[in-house]
Amino acid sequence: MPVILLHDMDYEGISEMRANIEKHIPEWPRLQTGLLYPDGNTLHQRYWVKVPVIHGLKRARKLTELEADMWIDGGRGGFEGTNNASLTSIRVDRFPFDEPRDLKHAYTIAVASQDQHGMFVYPQNRLIGDLEPGLLEPWRGNVLVFKHGSTASKAIVNITDEDVALVEAILKR
Repeated sequence: MPVILLHDMDYEGISEMRANIEKHIPEWPRLQTGLLYPDGNTLHQRYWVKVPVIHGLKRARKLTELEADMWIDGGRGGFEGTNNASLTSIRVDRFPFDEPRDLKHAYTIAVASQDQHGMFVYPQNRLIGDLEPGLLEPWRGNVLVFKHGSTASKAIVNITDEDVALVEAILKR
């Protein structure tokens, strides 16, 4: 699959990447819908994207069981089958964070390493920055959010329109 850098990617570039994922040979065992906040997004638009479950699995429960690098790292070191070695993730089970009870659905926020001392420093994510101007610790690079099911397995399920308001409240924190 050709590598497409996501920084300043336009709608056509994201559409091309979606098509490449859907045409992949061999076919992916399953595609999960995630919510992508690209770092250089001048259109101030989030995107629904399909993220493949790695070969050999029917369902994913955690980030390492998805091929998320292609959306987040934009090819800067992530290759098919690397199991997201360059990614950092945060799993949110409660919100607000001091809430005593778990959410019905947990969410995983996946990003490239936020370490600013590495070889590549990702730009601040303008789309999320515009949600909450003045964030003390702004998100950097592309941000991809997944939803976990409410069953005991906590498998990753498709994120939906109903999740957007809560996801964006979490990203502002």
